[in-house]
Parts: sequence; structure tokens; C-alpha cells
Amino acid sequence: MIEPGNRAEELDGLRTLAILAMVATHLTRLISGPVRGPWCAPSLLLDPLIQALFMGLAGASLAWSWRGAQRRGQARGTWLRARARRAGEVYLVGVVLFFFDKGPQLPHLFLAPGILAAIALSIVVLAPIASSRHPVAGALSLAALGYGAMAALGPTPIALPPITAGNAALLPNVPLACLGLAAGVGLLRGDRRLLAAMSLPALVWGGWLALQHGPAALLGYEVGRVTSTVSYRGKSHGLDIALDMLQGAELAERPVEYFNSSLVAQPFVLGLVVLLYLLLRLSRPLWQRGAALLFLPGRASLTSYVLHLLLLGLLVAATGKAKPLTVPWAGEAVYIAVLALVYLAAALNERWMHRKKRAS
Repeated sequence: MIEPGNRAEELDGLRTLAILAMVATHLTRLISGPVRGPWCAPSLLLDPLIQALFMGLAGASLAWSWRGAQRRGQARGTWLRARARRAGEVYLVGVVLFFFDKGPQLPHLFLAPGILAAIALSIVVLAPIASSRHPVAGALSLAALGYGAMAALGPTPIALPPITAGNAALLPNVPLACLGLAAGVGLLRGDRRLLAAMSLPALVWGGWLALQHGPAALLGYEVGRVTSTVSYRGKSHGLDIALDMLQGAELAERPVEYFNSSLVAQPFVLGLVVLLYLLLRLSRPLWQRGAALLFLPGRASLTSYVLHLLLLGLLVAATGKAKPLTVPWAGEAVYIAVLALVYLAAALNERWMHRKKRAS
């Protein structure tokens, strides 16, 4: 059982891994094909795993947050209002980032601005379940309902942004957060039977599917992804598109293809998440002393996520090119620079949080 006042450093580690991989994925898309390094193709392949990590950790974090609130003697209503405010902040950040990327595209600006919106909705939906008497049963029931809806829609889901299609659709992302909440409660309680019941079938089923189709196919478009296309207006960036709209300019349609993890790939993706957690758990003696520094981005995950998007967005805006990195090793240099700034911002955030705690 994990003491309620302690941080789950393995979860900080998973958040850090997700951020490092997401920076690589987003950066790869800015590198011209001929000069992409050997790390670029794997980073794009791991997209479903990265998304699953973010959503699962959003659910698990609610278990830790509610346990901390109980330890402080905070009333349930007060905690729920704080979670609602947090969800609102996360959602608004997602809207702002979408605006600067694609402008005031309606209704997508408010309905499907990206994974932060899916995380915000998961917080709103799961906070009452996390603080209920039976959080595991509630979370697993909601996950089963979500996966049942995906199964009912069939292998090629009806394009219903933001439900089953578009930018970080709610299915399967909210069910992933539900499973994360159940796993987080299990970790806090030290309930090995629950954790085994959740993880072993995913590992076995995912392993069998990987043998049948190959690991790459279960993360790739052959089996593991369902694609959908959304048409936006304008081919520039958010502010330019907004200005063109205000001036009544004719904007060309720009189709953008998104993917979501398929239903059949869910056990495989979940199994990979479990294996990553176990790897961190088993290697704890190697990193425990340096965890506070090593996992800084994971301790300030929202700050790290937003900052890396802003930095890469500034690079594109400054050059005016969709793929501005055309020189060998430019991608690697930018990756190192972005990570350095992400770690610096996370360190400053950590210092500010410590000062805030001392002041209170």
C-alpha cells in the first residue's frame, strides 16, 4: 500500500516518458523526410501509447488527489469544485492552443480542441466516481460502457467528432482514464488481486495479438488505428486564419487526418503501459535518489506539455514553413534545446510550489 502523503514516483516517471516521447513525435512532424533521424519513425509509431499514458495517468492522478484531500480533512464538495476548476483550466488551455494552431474553427474550437479537452472531461466525469464509496466499480463500469459503445459502432466507427473521430476523440480516451482511476485506487490500496485482474488479461491478450499481427501492426494503421478526416478552413496558422476570416477572405478547405486507437488494440496498448510501470518499479533502486530531478517534467506535466507545444509552434511561426527543419541533426539539436527548457520550467514550477506551500 502506498502512503497517501507520498508521491507515486513511478507515475511521475511515466508522465516524464510520455512527455519525452510526445516532444519527439511532434518534432518529427517538423523535420523534412530526407533528414529524419532513426528515432523519428519509432516516435510516430508510439503515438497510441503516448496518448494512452496521458489519459491513464489523468485518471490515476484523481485517486491520489482524493486521497490527499481526505488526509487534509477537505470536504468532498470543496474537492469536487477544485477539480472542476482544474478541468476548466485544462480545457481552456486546449482551446487556446487549438486557436493559435488552426484559428477560430467552429465547432471544432470548442468541441474537439485536442487531448486536453478529453482530459478535462475525464476529470469532470471521474472526480465524483473517484470520491464515491465504490470508485473501482464505478470506473470499471464506465470503461466497460465506453468500450461497449465502441464495439457496437463496429471496426469502422461512425465519424462523430468528438465522440469517435477527430482530434483525441472521447472514445477510447475517456475509458482509458477510467482504467487509470481504477488502477490508481488499486495502487493506493495495495490491492494486488485487482491490479493483476486488470493487467494480466491485457498482457496475455495483447501478447497473443502481437504474435498474430506483429507489434508494429497493433500500433500502426494496419490494425491498431482507426482514422478520420476533419476539414478546416485556411492553410496558414491560427492568427492568420482568424484575420482572414475577419476580412471575409475566401479560405481553402484543408483536410486533416487524425487517428484513434482501435478497440482491438486496446489490450496491447494497456499491456505496454503496464510493462512500462513494472519496468520503472523494478528499476527503482537505480533511479530513486535522482527521481526528484529526473522526473521533473512529469511532476509538472501540464506546464511541460504546453511549453513544448508553444516552443515548436514558435519555430513554425518564425520560419513560416510546415517542415522548417531541413538540415541534418537540426531535429536532434532542437529536441535537446526544447527538453532543456522544459526541465528548466519544471524546476522553476517546483520551486514556486514549495514556496507556496511554505507560505500557506
